[in-house]
Amino acid sequence: REVEYISSLFFDDQSKFQQSFINAVSSDQWSDRLDLSTPDITGSNAILNTRLALSRMANEPTVEGLMWLDIGKVARKGGLYQVAEHSLTQANVSFCKQLNERASTENSISSSARESIGNIKLQVAKLKHAIGESMTALKLIEDDIPASIFTMDEKQLKSYVSSETTAESGEAIARRILQATEWMVCDGLKSSSEIKDRYQTVLKLAPNWEKAHFNYAKFLDALFETRIKQMADKAREEYSSMSEEQKRKDNIRAFAIRTIEVCQEYLLGSVQHYGMALQMGQKHVYQALPRLLAMWLEFTSLETEEVCVDDNIKDFSGQNAHLRKNQELMNEVIKSFASEIPE
Repeated sequence: REVEYISSLFFDDQSKFQQSFINAVSSDQWSDRLDLSTPDITGSNAILNTRLALSRMANEPTVEGLMWLDIGKVARKGGLYQVAEHSLTQANVSFCKQLNERASTENSISSSARESIGNIKLQVAKLKHAIGESMTALKLIEDDIPASIFTMDEKQLKSYVSSETTAESGEAIARRILQATEWMVCDGLKSSSEIKDRYQTVLKLAPNWEKAHFNYAKFLDALFETRIKQMADKAREEYSSMSEEQKRKDNIRAFAIRTIEVCQEYLLGSVQHYGMALQMGQKHVYQALPRLLAMWLEFTSLETEEVCVDDNIKDFSGQNAHLRKNQELMNEVIKSFASEIPE
């Protein structure tokens, strides 16, 4: 099928061959067929091997590099790390060949070349992490990303990405930062405020990226649950002194959500980014949608009542006003998502 798909191009107008070949390999059909294939025990794949041969016949090192990159990704996910390392090395060679060919005729690096550079760095870092070299992977993935990038506003980030010293697109940088951030969250290598800055930088670089919004929502969700647990444990002794009537009206979790403003901020932020992820795609719908609805229903069902934990805490009028305000805001957010999320 691959040969049939491409062979006709070799007999067409050769002046348009290069662009026609690139359009063919960038099509959805080309991508979908690869998704249906599986590698054998050696990491080989008949479709990818055929595509490699075709790209060499067409003298397209960039396409050849993308093929090697796909082989490397498939091999890494299948635990074939030596095959993945060899494939990524070959991909790098192909991309460097293309860059060297264009260097003599072009003064700047094309956007596709910049994207390829970022993809190679990201895949090599993932391979290092998979074989247990976590710190090497983190260093590699952020080797040339300045620490100041996490304090830049959108205008400064745009200027940084478009500068001649930056060899990658904003989306490629965002992918690298997001992957490193996920590893840092899992290993507890950064404080929550630093992690939030990193996620916000990713969203500034790639504001329409579904995965970035979903992962940030999960992080805020985790902060929300952790804070609830901490405060509930702390309040457990005080809460135990309540009368039976008060206990029937409330519970520790509801008390913590009602009275801790930062928990409400985490909850609102999480719901907002779950909703934005759903607006941008359906990849995470079975994770994001149930959690979004559960958080919304739990939060808006809280009643604004005064609860006395002890003799020194009796007036919750200020907290109730803040709770009502945030509940109204939550309903507005859900209403806006209901009209914008595709069916």
